[in-house]
Amino acid sequence: MSTTSLPVPETVPTEAPATTSAVQPVVPDLDRLVVLGQDGNVYTMGRDGGERVDLTTDAGTDARYFQPIWSPTGELIAVSESRADGTVSMSTIDLDTGEFLRSESAAPPFYYSWAPDGERLVYLSGAGQLTLTLIEPGAEGTVIGAGQPFYFAWHSTAEQMLVHIGTSRLELLDITGEITPIDALPGAFQAPSWQNGVQLYVRDVGDRQEMVLDEGGDQTVVTTYTTASFFTLSPDGKSVAYRVSGDSDEGVISAAFRQATDQLQVFDAATGTSVAVSDKLVVAFWWSPDSKKLLYLDLLDSGGLQWHVWDGIESTDHATFLPSPTFARDFLPFFDQYALSMTLWSPDSNAYAFPGVIDSEVGIWVQELGETEPSLVGDGVFVGWSPR
Repeated sequence: MSTTSLPVPETVPTEAPATTSAVQPVVPDLDRLVVLGQDGNVYTMGRDGGERVDLTTDAGTDARYFQPIWSPTGELIAVSESRADGTVSMSTIDLDTGEFLRSESAAPPFYYSWAPDGERLVYLSGAGQLTLTLIEPGAEGTVIGAGQPFYFAWHSTAEQMLVHIGTSRLELLDITGEITPIDALPGAFQAPSWQNGVQLYVRDVGDRQEMVLDEGGDQTVVTTYTTASFFTLSPDGKSVAYRVSGDSDEGVISAAFRQATDQLQVFDAATGTSVAVSDKLVVAFWWSPDSKKLLYLDLLDSGGLQWHVWDGIESTDHATFLPSPTFARDFLPFFDQYALSMTLWSPDSNAYAFPGVIDSEVGIWVQELGETEPSLVGDGVFVGWSPR
């Protein structure tokens, strides 16, 4: 296995930190939701919709905000920001002070992920040839990777990522920009995963694809197939939720709902066996923070979606809804990548939040697992739950 480096990293100019948008101090206790409101502004609130704190008030003519996400410590929120004067920034909001820290970007950041220690983050931007830029809040950015498409998963040390670039690159990428190729040809999948020291990816071995759990070189084949797959690894690294695409998806990973013929399954690394969770048209799925539950969505004949939660034994059916356009367009097609940077689950694994329409009511909904129906708790098109 050889080690190579990218060209000398380029820097991205940055503005000085500014405080023009945050308007209130933030409620310090977490277990909160961050929301992109219907008006385009960013706010946080409690799980019942109370204690709302507006972080921005100038969306529309002065600014546009996109995809706010929590840092792992819950102390910062990252958000892509475009100003009326044409400047574009990867911005972070300090929740202790309300201060905005802006790092200017040449193109709008469209996906970003905090390092596990919360000290820095990386973001993807550009069109065609995407670039991965590393920043500390408010500081200059450094381009450390490039390619199209570009998927990645952080290592817990916050010093390295497992990356899947294009159709032929599966590598370890250091935050310095140094890359170490993995001795495997990547198969047909989107985002790799790296949880609790365990890597999950797919390799092409010629006549088949192999989904592989790799723990320090100790490899386990989860399943084999000839089409494409989508998967998420539980936070404890012990279970894999996966769905193999049907023949209609062969050779294609598209930014649209996938029509699958195979079941949603969960692989238990301890026993080496898989169990079927659902044989419906599952379009996305997410592990709970405690690794004990699996939240999943299936596509209904009506065109709507329905939530379900699997507890390791059986599934409970929850609400049917129509997703917000932002959720359907930007989030669901790439759920496996977003599962690594944000969560719909509450920190206690007893509830989840989502944006959408139920019985003509539009907004942010919270489904407590002990309740039969979700509660409408606020307005918005995008939501993420705090990590604690």
